Amino acid sequence: MTRQSEEMMRRVAFGTGLVLGVGLAMGFHLQAWSWFALLCVVTLVLLIWFAIWVRRKHPLRRLLYQLGLIVGSVAIGTAVSVLGIVLSSLLERVPPAEFIPVPEISSPVRRYVALGDSYSAGEGVRPYTHETGKPGNERRKGCHRSEKSYAMLLQFATPLEQPRQFRACSGARIGNVLDFPQPKAGSYTPQVDNEVRGDRVDLITLTLGGNDLRFADILEFCFLNGNCLDDTFDPGERGPDETQTPRAAPLRKWIRTALPVVMKRLHTLLHELRYETHRHARIVVIGYPQLLPTGKASSRLISCSVVLQRYDADERDALAELSEDVNEMIYETAVANEVEYVNPNQFWYGRSACGSLGHLTNALSPRGLSVDPGSFHPNRVGQRVLARTIACYLNQYHTPFQPFPPERPLRIKPLPAPGTWLNPLKC
Repeated sequence: MTRQSEEMMRRVAFGTGLVLGVGLAMGFHLQAWSWFALLCVVTLVLLIWFAIWVRRKHPLRRLLYQLGLIVGSVAIGTAVSVLGIVLSSLLERVPPAEFIPVPEISSPVRRYVALGDSYSAGEGVRPYTHETGKPGNERRKGCHRSEKSYAMLLQFATPLEQPRQFRACSGARIGNVLDFPQPKAGSYTPQVDNEVRGDRVDLITLTLGGNDLRFADILEFCFLNGNCLDDTFDPGERGPDETQTPRAAPLRKWIRTALPVVMKRLHTLLHELRYETHRHARIVVIGYPQLLPTGKASSRLISCSVVLQRYDADERDALAELSEDVNEMIYETAVANEVEYVNPNQFWYGRSACGSLGHLTNALSPRGLSVDPGSFHPNRVGQRVLARTIACYLNQYHTPFQPFPPERPLRIKPLPAPGTWLNPLKC
């Protein structure tokens, strides 16, 4: 065997190992396992061919040397990639989830029920509970209830009398709480059934309204269209469980027309929860975290570079304004029905997807050849921050927050919501 051939073999072996090592680290970081599986298959085929070729022409010790070189290069590639991921996380200035404390809720709670949509279910934060995230499920089906969602992270100083009821489901609309099941998501009853009705429920948390307002469709529409605010947005056909939002219209106009329609339906739901199904429970609605950054935004991650190329500053400002308007109207709707509300954005400013201070929300998350439905949802750290927000609110307000204080009975607008800059939580 010539020296030139040996050099070529070493380069092939070392390069193959490095590619596999980098793929392993990045596949784990991005959870892009289908890409990683494809990479493994291709590399395995190349290794088999390489081993057969070497074994036919050269002694066994040369084969072992080449395989050892590959294993070593895999370790080097993995180590370098992991170091890059760690340094990137440090630069983003968001601490690991384990470093964010979630206080125990000091008020006694006998039964806790978590309702709502994907933000409460924990979409995008694997692993999912067995019955809602089986590997065989289609990617965009299943309730995708995460074991790391805020509903599962809340801790109580007084032990619950019964296991927490985790009913939140990805894709849930307002109608799915009391009236309609979600069979496509594996749910065959509304979220509130006879098991979670009644006066023995002490605490209910929920996020709701985003799917009725087509948050996901709007984000996709703006990603695909360069001037989305003035382009015609068509919500498509609507089923019986969906809020009957307006037909096709320029996106800016469609949003302004759809908001009061959705809030009217939310008003009906909260009224039923407050005065019919759960008259004695503390019902806490959580606002939506900011979706995209305004002003300066981080572009250190690849996914953020893609986001910032597709959403210009005007579109990001408009979507941020939409998020604020939705939260404000949800708060006013909750107040009108004597339901509590907490806004998480005290902790989210600068930390939305691609925010300048880090990321509590996923940006575009690749999963194989498609986009993960967990894109633009709170990540693992974000879910822990949501749990901390709720716990801090309940510990600060042992009785419901009073938006109209007795000393100002003629106040027309409610006080700023807890969790905003004007009324921050002491946490």
